[in-house]
Amino acid sequence: MKFCQKCGKQLLDDARFCEFCGTAVIENDEDAAEIQPVTEESDVEITREEVVSEQLLEKVFKKKFVLTKKLMAILACTLAGLVVIGVVIGNAISQNKYKEKLEAVYDDITYGAEKAESHASLQSKVWRNCIYEQSSSETDKYTKNEYGSYYSDFNDALASFYEGESLTYSLVSLNVSSVDAQMSKLKDCPKKYEDEYKALKELYVSYSELADLVIGNSSYSWTTFSEALESAKSDYKSALSSARLLLD
Repeated sequence: MKFCQKCGKQLLDDARFCEFCGTAVIENDEDAAEIQPVTEESDVEITREEVVSEQLLEKVFKKKFVLTKKLMAILACTLAGLVVIGVVIGNAISQNKYKEKLEAVYDDITYGAEKAESHASLQSKVWRNCIYEQSSSETDKYTKNEYGSYYSDFNDALASFYEGESLTYSLVSLNVSSVDAQMSKLKDCPKKYEDEYKALKELYVSYSELADLVIGNSSYSWTTFSEALESAKSDYKSALSSARLLLD
């Protein structure tokens, strides 16, 4: 026989709950674990846990989403900054290379001008000394024939001079070609080096005048040649003085 542990009423042998008070009939530990009435309170607790879990997940997702957006923004700003830095560095490198080119052309011009002036000055001396039969250790080998007599025609003296100074002539000619090619590449001048380019261009013009006296085909008398030489030397000296301050 079974009796309710709470109200003491007699129960049926197979009863699991008291029909009078509703108390569960517990015969052993397994029944106690198995027969656990589900209350509204436990349902509420489970529901709250589920809601809290969902809210936490939602918050975590939102935080991750916000962090992702911030990271993307930071990465975008970083990339933009790197691009700007790259452009700035690229421009700086390009400008430095331009300055190096200016200095290289300056060196070539001064070298070529020295050769051209030397050649033209010696030509003028040979011309004059042949006409006026003036002796000089520098010009006698060009103004006199194998017998030691002055050439009666100064063109013979000049022909001898051109032959003897052919190497210098070739150096001047090659230098002019090189400088012309380099100057054409300097036209797109950065604003930073406008003054340097202007000074170099003026030097280039005066250098060209000197070189033209060596490799040009213009017809001169000795008088007009010597006057052109002095004018070209003066212009070059003035241009060199300005360029030297910026490029030397």
